[in-house]
Amino acid sequence: MFGAGISGGGVLAAWIAQTRSDITRAVAIAPTFSYRQVPSRFVTQFVNLADTMPNLFIWWNPKLKENNPGPQYGYPRFSTRAAASILRLGLATHKLARQQVPGAKSIIITTNPNDLIVDDALVNTLVENWRAHGAHVKVYPFSADLNIGHDIIDPKQPDQQTATIYPKLVELIAGE
Repeated sequence: MFGAGISGGGVLAAWIAQTRSDITRAVAIAPTFSYRQVPSRFVTQFVNLADTMPNLFIWWNPKLKENNPGPQYGYPRFSTRAAASILRLGLATHKLARQQVPGAKSIIITTNPNDLIVDDALVNTLVENWRAHGAHVKVYPFSADLNIGHDIIDPKQPDQQTATIYPKLVELIAGE
């Protein structure tokens, strides 16, 4: 069995990698353990604050609002409670990774230096914790030269390069 996910789904793939021993390979694509707007040292505070405040819906791009380029079927804003829930799962994954070896036999994490959403500090910490327990973890950084954004999956993203990205993701997931 394998598991793969992007963004919040990448955090879920990491949780599965940590907690499930029946997983052969887990692939976390641009996992969102922290946001550039909420750096890693403030994640716990953000999660706690989001739990006490009303749920807010924030524009992905406050300047362009609903005119943000990209697919029309995408949601133009994100929920602070949904974002906090993903971060909470990431914090739980980190806590377990400090304490025990992950269950998955193979773990792959992709990163992207052009990603304006994800702060990779907690990604790097998670990888270090897993490796400290002897886990087989591979980090695949997509090249900065690709100039791709956070959503490397959706073919309707304006910066998409599916001809390059898809074959690499298939290779990483299939283990070829």
